[in-house]
This record gives sequence, C-alpha cells and structure tokens, in this order.
Amino acid sequence: MSDRRSPDENWENDYSRRREQWVHEKFLYGGDLDDFFPETSPSWIECGYKISDLKRAFDGAKTMRMALDNLVKLGDHLADVADNKEDQGMLNSAHEYYHRASLCYFRASWGLLNADDPDKQDWHGKGLDVFEKVVELNPTYEMERVEIELPFHEETLPAVFHRCGDEPAPTVLHVPGMDMVKEENTNPRNNRLVARGMNVLTIDGPGQGEARLRGICADTLERYQKAGSAAIDWLVDRPEVDEDRIGVWGISMGSYWAPRIVYEDDRVAALACYMGSWYSKDMIFEQAQPFFKKRFMYMAGFEDEAAFDEHVRDMTLHGLEDGINAPTFIAHGEYDELQSREQARRFYEKLPGPKRLQLYENEFHGIGRATVDVRCDIADWFEQIWQEGIDDDYAEAVLIPDYPTTSEIPSAGFDFLDTENYTDSG
Repeated sequence: MSDRRSPDENWENDYSRRREQWVHEKFLYGGDLDDFFPETSPSWIECGYKISDLKRAFDGAKTMRMALDNLVKLGDHLADVADNKEDQGMLNSAHEYYHRASLCYFRASWGLLNADDPDKQDWHGKGLDVFEKVVELNPTYEMERVEIELPFHEETLPAVFHRCGDEPAPTVLHVPGMDMVKEENTNPRNNRLVARGMNVLTIDGPGQGEARLRGICADTLERYQKAGSAAIDWLVDRPEVDEDRIGVWGISMGSYWAPRIVYEDDRVAALACYMGSWYSKDMIFEQAQPFFKKRFMYMAGFEDEAAFDEHVRDMTLHGLEDGINAPTFIAHGEYDELQSREQARRFYEKLPGPKRLQLYENEFHGIGRATVDVRCDIADWFEQIWQEGIDDDYAEAVLIPDYPTTSEIPSAGFDFLDTENYTDSG
C-alpha cells in the first residue's frame, strides 16, 4: 500500500489518542499548567521557575503552541536582562536571570516532539547557551558540563556535575523524569545535596533532553540502566568522589530507571525514589493526558504505536526487586494519578534491603504541596546513610498526614502504615 500522507504529516497523525487533543487544549485555555500536572506548581518553583514566569507563559495561552511561543519570548527577554546585568557587574542577578531564561527555553523545547524540528533545535540550543552562563557564574559552588562515554552509542552522554568542594565526598547520581532535563531539577540556586556536603551528577539519559537530540533513545529496556552504570564509571574516576558512597535519586519516570541502575550496578550504596513509576504503564500512557504517551514514543524513538505498546508491556520492575538491595527511600502520593498507592505498597514490600516508604495523604503524582518536605527528606536520607549507616533489617512505612492534621487511609489493606505524627518519625 502506498503512503498517502501529505508532506506535512508524520507518525503523530496515526497516534491513537490524537482525537483527545482538543480536550487537552480546552483544559489549557480554561486553566493553567496545574491542570496537566495536578498541584505541581510548587515543584516547578523548587526547580527554579518563578510563578510569575509560568503565569506569563500559560495564563493567557489558548493553545499549547501559544504557551510554548510565550516561553521562548520570555526566555529571550530574561536572557537580555541577564546580559545587561552581567555587563553592569551585577553577577548574582545575572546568574538568576540566566537560570530563569534557561528554564523557559527548555520547557518550550519539551513541548515539541521532533528532534529535527528547527524550532526545537533552536530553543534547546538557546537553553544550553544561557545555561553555560549559569555554570560560569554560579556564586555558591563549582559546576561543570561533562561528557560520558557510552558502551552502546557513538555519541557521549551529556551531564552536569555539581561539586560540593570536598574531596572525596559522597555523590548522588540524579535521574530526571520523563518531562525533565538535567539542567532543570537540580537547582543550582537551592541545591540541598551540595549544602549537605554531597556532589551531584545530573544526566540527560537516553531519550531525555540533549541526549535525545544526539539520537540517544530509550529504545531498549536496558538502555537507561547501562547509561547510568557508565555515569558511575565516570564518577569513580573523579578525585572529588568517594566511590564507596554513591547514591542514585530518581524522580517520576526516573523512579523506574533509578532502581534499574541499582539492579545493574552494585556500586550504588543508596537509592531514593520520588513519584513512582515502577510497574504497569497503563495509567500513564492510556488513562492520563494523551501527551504523555506521545512524548515517550518520541523519547524511545518509536513511530509504530503497536510496536511501542508491545515494548511498554515489559517496562516494569516486576521480578527484579530482589536485585534492588540498596537502602531505598520511597516518596509517593496517596492519589498519584500515574501509579497507584497499591503499586507503591507492592514495591516497598518486595524490596529485600533496608527501606522506608512515605505515603503522602491527599497528594497527587508531583506531591506538590509537600515537595519541599520530600526534597529535604531525600537529602536527609542520603546524609544519614553516609554518616550513620542503616540497619540491614530497617523497614518502615509511614503515612505522612496532610499537615497539620494526622489521619489514616480508610481502605482495607493499608493498616500496615504507621500513622505516627510525621514530626516524630525517624
């Protein structure tokens, strides 16, 4: 059969959920970014976004493309202000404006799902250019853009190394989520890990950000964990890194990839998972907003949806849990719309090593209202393990109340959660 597509059509025209796009746009027209990522604005702010920038980009937008264009215009303005601040010697302010500009450009690039799209290349390139200034002018600690050799691809894996200044120091490999890039979630203006004496290596893994633009896709089940192990190879060769104290922190889809890195590489001494995605991907790809599935098809390099669906069936940690034996911290929202609390319980119960589950009452996937608490607790988890160690039989599951109240889940099977007041928990 001949291909009857017109020249401006591509694989997205065959996407099964394309008819839901009008609902997607309607939500944007009548709401804001939180309509796509429920109550997640506080998490964006923790990454360094300013609520005023997000409102300027999204509040007046009538379509997603309009919001993306708004982000680029805002990024251009912020970059101009940053240049002027730098010319005047106001380097701290310049750093902040460059950081804001980079986030606007990267968030705009996120919305385009064609690596060859000239706008995507231009916008992401602008983000990388201004982020060079973020690295150069960071007033609190040294940063370095690095390249990591891969065993499966001719291109190198791009990463950002945040150095705490001590040698050798414990180090955390940060694994971003499906909708994130390496420059985004490790906020250089509020880096809790560096503040606690840890280095951080944040990667664009296969399918993410700059790596995807280089053709590095998440097209096999083992691809990301192999990349993570290569990143650990890079770390152990650095004098700044204590090779016996390397942790991995995954967020959102990174909470699926991070345990796979632990499964792959026994040099990992601690693990943290924020917003789970461990088992079936039906909720995220078939029930949630249609953009998620289309985005991961782009990340994995699939244009055939049926082949992608077959691939996704095996994207699970089922059967791998016994090999994930590093001390593990799990933070999960009670009403996570992408991975159920039952799946969080299953992951926790299947892990053989030291573990802690914190289930956050009334929270969704982003655990937005408690995001500061989660990020502090993850940093404290690593610090505690590096400084004090942890008992081999440690296992604790805690319901974190929608404070300042205490509560419990009125559902059979969840009485295994300790309902102690969070402020008294260890």
